[in-house]
Amino acid sequence: MLVNAKNDDELIAIWLSRQGSEHTRAAYKLDVERALGYFDKRLGEILYEDITNWQEVLEGRYSASTVRRRIASLRSLLKFGWESGYLDNNVARLTKVPPQSNKLTERILPRADVLDMIDAVEGRDRLIVQTLYVLGLRVSELTRLTWRNLRAHGDSGVARVKGKGAKDRTLRVPKKLWDALMELRLDEHGPDDAIFQSHTQDKGLHRKQVGRIVKRAARDAGIDLDENPVSPHWMRHAHASHAIDAGVPLHVIRDNLGHSSLQITSRYLHARPEQSSGAALVA
Repeated sequence: MLVNAKNDDELIAIWLSRQGSEHTRAAYKLDVERALGYFDKRLGEILYEDITNWQEVLEGRYSASTVRRRIASLRSLLKFGWESGYLDNNVARLTKVPPQSNKLTERILPRADVLDMIDAVEGRDRLIVQTLYVLGLRVSELTRLTWRNLRAHGDSGVARVKGKGAKDRTLRVPKKLWDALMELRLDEHGPDDAIFQSHTQDKGLHRKQVGRIVKRAARDAGIDLDENPVSPHWMRHAHASHAIDAGVPLHVIRDNLGHSSLQITSRYLHARPEQSSGAALVA
């Protein structure tokens, strides 16, 4: 894989162009800019010791998840530079990304709480919480949905969702949700208009606005946000967990959520404290 990059900036631009969504590219760009600002060196001058020293600095200031992402971003760039022939070696190959702790048990709401959240808000905001939960969408997938992405199918419809890595997937929309979405559409809405519009601006909602809507729904449903800092992604977690409860096969949940492997989806099997092999032994 040869890349004709003349300098670091060109290599970074090419590397970023091969990443997933705009949001992902922005996060990776910021991670790399911070790393290079610390090193104050060209990519080809970075040493293994520079990276380990930087990691120690990060671990003293930030959460494990932030450290993991920033190290992973730099590793990805340096690996790309080496594989493309721009760098003579990959000095980051021996660095270790901090392991990811499984905090899903803390982020899965009972189904009753999710239903209370849906009931706590009305109109467009209720539909936003419903759609995140019922379809298991990422917040970026929700904000990118346009009327063109919806297509009638039988007595309901399907939604074409653009996920991570610009990978499309098609989801069946249950009739109740489909009917509610169709009621939201106005005559002046064109096919390329966002489904979920801002009340104050003639454009689609920003992810931060969706976050505020979900938090308000949780607060109005009586959920303690200090104990449970609910976000839009919690609706996706709830979708996966509750689908497993309902007996949906793991591979179906994987395809619905757009996971790249069953291993990712299977995390939800390990985040279920109410299930225990010991209970069977006692029985």
